[in-house]
Amino acid sequence: MSIPKFSRKHKIILVLFSAWAIHFYSFLPSTLFDVSYSKLLFSKENQVLSVKIANDEQWRIPLTDSLSEKYKTCLIYFEDESFYYHPGVNPFSLLRATYHNLKSGKTTSGGSTITMQVVRLSKQNPPRTIWEKLKEIYLAIRIECSYSKEAILNLYANHAPFGGNVVGLTAAGWKYFGRPLSELSWAEAATLAVLPNSPSLIFPGKNNHLLLKKRNFLLYKLFEKGVIDATTLSLAQEEPLPSEFISFPKKAPHLLEHLAQKHPEQNIFHSSLNQHLQERSTEILNYYMADYAHNYIFNGAVLIIDNYTNHVVSYVGNSDPINHAFHENYVDLIHAPRSTGSILKPFLHAAAMDEGVILNKTILPDIPTIIQGFAPQNFTKSFEGAVHADAALSRSLNIPAVRLLQLYGYPLFHSKLQQLGISTLHNSADHYGLSLILGGAEVTMWDLAKVYSGMAKTLNHFEKAPLNNPYFQTDYNPPLLFSDSVYVPNRANNFTPFTASTIFETFETLLELKRPTEEGDWKLFDSSKKIAWKTGTSHGFRDAWAVGVTPHYTVAIWIGNATGEGRPGLVGVRRAAPILFSIFNLLPSNTWFKAPKRDMYKQVVCRHSGKKASSNCFDIDTLEISKAGLRTELCNYCTAVFINKKGKQVNSSCASTSEMISKKYFVLPPVQEWYYVQKSANYEKLPPFESTCLRSEKNRALDFIYPHHQAKIYIPRELEGQRSQLICEATHKSKAATIHWHLDNDYLGATINHHQIAIDYTKGKHTLSIIDESGEQRIIQFEIL
Repeated sequence: MSIPKFSRKHKIILVLFSAWAIHFYSFLPSTLFDVSYSKLLFSKENQVLSVKIANDEQWRIPLTDSLSEKYKTCLIYFEDESFYYHPGVNPFSLLRATYHNLKSGKTTSGGSTITMQVVRLSKQNPPRTIWEKLKEIYLAIRIECSYSKEAILNLYANHAPFGGNVVGLTAAGWKYFGRPLSELSWAEAATLAVLPNSPSLIFPGKNNHLLLKKRNFLLYKLFEKGVIDATTLSLAQEEPLPSEFISFPKKAPHLLEHLAQKHPEQNIFHSSLNQHLQERSTEILNYYMADYAHNYIFNGAVLIIDNYTNHVVSYVGNSDPINHAFHENYVDLIHAPRSTGSILKPFLHAAAMDEGVILNKTILPDIPTIIQGFAPQNFTKSFEGAVHADAALSRSLNIPAVRLLQLYGYPLFHSKLQQLGISTLHNSADHYGLSLILGGAEVTMWDLAKVYSGMAKTLNHFEKAPLNNPYFQTDYNPPLLFSDSVYVPNRANNFTPFTASTIFETFETLLELKRPTEEGDWKLFDSSKKIAWKTGTSHGFRDAWAVGVTPHYTVAIWIGNATGEGRPGLVGVRRAAPILFSIFNLLPSNTWFKAPKRDMYKQVVCRHSGKKASSNCFDIDTLEISKAGLRTELCNYCTAVFINKKGKQVNSSCASTSEMISKKYFVLPPVQEWYYVQKSANYEKLPPFESTCLRSEKNRALDFIYPHHQAKIYIPRELEGQRSQLICEATHKSKAATIHWHLDNDYLGATINHHQIAIDYTKGKHTLSIIDESGEQRIIQFEIL
């Protein structure tokens, strides 16, 4: 079979046809509309919560579902009745338009099909010329070869102008009628079908009589075509036109902005937010902020996590402006680093129990404390000498917390916080030191709520978990923001940031609503619901925190000023706690956490010291503690001493065996005892020794309160330029004791009852000694800078 030969003419025709075919299929850009779209945030109920305008300041929303049948019908009957039958161009419409234009002497009709209008929209409406019309025809045919009819309708609906800066059908539905396309009436669908015909001349609120005429003409046409009946026509024509634009919902603008930055390529976000909770928590926050604004406190945030699903159900990144006056209200404070105040104390409490450092009721010192220049103070500016760890936590005492952190080790706690997912600890542990527990570091509400929620999830999962592997690594994963995200706990053998028993004991402690009266009327927040809650206040009254936890929900509150300005009275229990409990009133009641019995062990403890009972403990109790608690030390505060018939202490140096009577006492160190007895009337002091007895260092009766051994002291000058004196203080177990003071072997004087003395000093190292009448002596060294 011979191959046919082509003439030169045929070859030229073939080449030209091939060039045209290549041009035809490549001339159309792969993306017809290179534009930015608005961002939409939906609730888990699929309701629009917030909309963010497109980058070009247009309200342009992509279709989120199929076109409304009502709108599709209206559009085709108004713009292009033969849409489903032509190849992109309707020759009869073009001839009719040409005839009318020639007859009138001007352009009155373009004869464009919907497909041709898509071409004009994609080219941003170039001037109407014969050449442009020819290109529209050419490209319209090309589009029909590449897109389905439904896709072409979607392209038109997505990019048609609807007046002002409203582009696209979805945006128009919301801006004019405040609802999605699926809920439009025939009158509303007809209005939107005729609007793009003259968007700059006719839109709601402008030339409404012309818009009404066009709409009713279309409705009557639908009646004539048998699409709607006479009753529907009559009712539709009676519907009023919208008179102004409707604002888009702004129920979660900060979350939408956060997601838009995190996922810039995405336009539609189906969030996990509960619409009702989002609206109500926003209302509650704004209600309180309107009151707080009188004290120039302008910003607040609320975050609610469902502990069962790990979904965020409410995300209020900032309060609304007060009286339209903006105070950085656009800032998303849920992800803003803020000073922690006392809000990390429950983490330290649980961590210390998990490491076997303390039991839940171990007593901690609450005395004047200066550690390398760091001098923490309780909110009440007072001291109790010694306080049980659980009471110190529930009352948020600062000094016991610092002492506990010193005992636990701030480097270990710093590492623990990072393990838990606190992402804002950018500096080394030494940078924060002991201030880490009192607001020396910053945390975001997101990270904070995540940890509290993780603790709740650990308890929720514990009973159903295997005996040999009850902990889940994913309990401390970030909360989920999307409705289709599924929380799947994954077990990990080596991931136990907190054991279930220590979490349970910590949450039980946080049920106690005891707060110093100086911090506010805490009893106002008493609730029938069991809620483990903690507040925090940063230095300078810049941040007020409150976090509450139940098995079902974790709620976090922050109140303050986004600028960082502090305000008097900006205290967690006064400003954040009322909002916390108001929000919990929205949430359903639930049962409390089940005690993780298989993670708890019975132990006899001393009621006084809160430590494991020793043989000298005389008032004991049996408690359930964590396994790590079994490693804690025995009570070293209770001791057995010998007294004589006169009630004075004796030992073998001054009494025979027959004269000695054994008695047990709870004994605190002198400084702790001095403050403790002022708060506790039941404390029984050790009786004094007989004057003829020899005493050991263990039984010392006096001690320094200030300064501490090896202290480095800087004393500023007074206003007049004179140097202040150094005020030294000591304590003695006997109120009637006399203490003699010596500085560098020079006698300073004696004190009775109130042992305080002012001394002059010189720069450098000094030795200070005190001695009582029985010869007991204490010596310390300090340095004046």
